[in-house]
Amino acid sequence: MTLLKRLLYNNNRHAVAGLLGLLLLLSPLVASCGAPAPLQMTPINLGIPQAALNSPVIGPLPDTTQLRVGITFKV
Repeated sequence: MTLLKRLLYNNNRHAVAGLLGLLLLLSPLVASCGAPAPLQMTPINLGIPQAALNSPVIGPLPDTTQLRVGITFKV
């Protein structure tokens, strides 16, 4: 606090502006410190037919095989 008073009385406006800018940048970090919300696991239905889930495994698929999945979130 004495440093801030000294800077104000010495008319060093650049240092005061820098200090206030730093304070403004750091204040959201201090305000947001707290415990994060716990994770909630939710099963996702991919809509894969039961016949496809029970199909026999013939061999491995190539690495370039794409499985397109669309996921939407309701907030």
